[in-house]
Amino acid sequence: MKKLLIGVTVMAMSTAVIIGLAGRRFNNNFKTEVYADTSFSAKQIQEQNAEEHKALTIQSKLKEQAQAAQEADISEYETGVNPVKPVMKHEISMFGDSLIQGVGADGEDVPDDAVPGGKLSIAGYLQMMTGTYVNNFGAGGETSYDIAVRAGGNKISVDRDLYLTTDSFLMTFVDDENGDLFTGTDFSGLGAEEDVTDGTAYINGYAVDIQTTDITGLVEIRLSDAEINGGVEKLYVPAGTNIDSKAYYEHQGDVIVIEMGSNGGWDSDYETLISQINSILENGNYAGFLILGDTDDPGLSIGDLNQGNRDDNGDYIGDNNTKWEEALQEEYGDHFFNLRTYLLNNGLSDNNLVPTDEDLADVIIGNVPTVLRNDWTHLNAYGYYSEAIGVYAKGRELTLWK
Repeated sequence: MKKLLIGVTVMAMSTAVIIGLAGRRFNNNFKTEVYADTSFSAKQIQEQNAEEHKALTIQSKLKEQAQAAQEADISEYETGVNPVKPVMKHEISMFGDSLIQGVGADGEDVPDDAVPGGKLSIAGYLQMMTGTYVNNFGAGGETSYDIAVRAGGNKISVDRDLYLTTDSFLMTFVDDENGDLFTGTDFSGLGAEEDVTDGTAYINGYAVDIQTTDITGLVEIRLSDAEINGGVEKLYVPAGTNIDSKAYYEHQGDVIVIEMGSNGGWDSDYETLISQINSILENGNYAGFLILGDTDDPGLSIGDLNQGNRDDNGDYIGDNNTKWEEALQEEYGDHFFNLRTYLLNNGLSDNNLVPTDEDLADVIIGNVPTVLRNDWTHLNAYGYYSEAIGVYAKGRELTLWK
């Protein structure tokens, strides 16, 4: 078959080129010739050329930005850390994935009036029980790594010097602690919370607005309104400066509840998971903490390939800890709360449900009863309500709340 020579470099065709355009990642050989079958349609070739054009456009913008930075008068820019500290709210902040967000809570399998307060997430029920505002910073599908970033643990930073103003956005790539491109997109860190106001994130204590792009790791950023930032209209940000999520920065001093489930980010390695949780506790300046276990069926969790549904003696796990739960129990002691085993022992009685033969069969092997679930992994209102009862009692035991 004849070959047609087409000049493109885009993300294996786009990502490779555009990563090459990033400051210290700049690569003059941004255009590579690759062979393609003549079966490529004119539309495909056009799309490839469009990607190349986009890469060149970004390159041009980054060059212009670098030139402007060289010409900037740094004496006109704020260069320090904002002396105004956030007001401690003394609330409860729950960080996690879809199990904190409350996916499944509104399922039709639970009557509308069956649970006190209606169909809520665990955060909603916990707020009702404690009388303290509970922030639902759950984000469905999010990995443990991204949860740690949102909660102030794993640090991310800009990869170039930035002379930010309130007028226009500048481009920067965002790195993680390992120098790799950060793949997350929720810079506010708010997850399920929808009130994204007064800046989406903070740099050196100043509110900034961040817009993601369709290029992994590349964002556009500007200083938020001067009124928010104490009248500051220009801010110099050196390369390597951390970006703090709005959720973390504005909720230091809160009691934090952390749940990291089965969406990856720790590669079935308990030490990695624990190090991510510890990064939050060490960097976060929170008033107190509680670590929640997962509710997956033992042996069937896609997040943990090390555990089975039986213990070393060949017996079903039942309400004993899995290896995953045991690792968290050993690390955090009384500050670890096993949601799965609590639901096994209390989920039905908390909701005045009479156990069926199927429910009893679930409990014996360590699975959360089906009647408490919305689907194979998420809970329904019965399940979230029971979880909240258990978490509320554990928090009172630890004097985290009244």
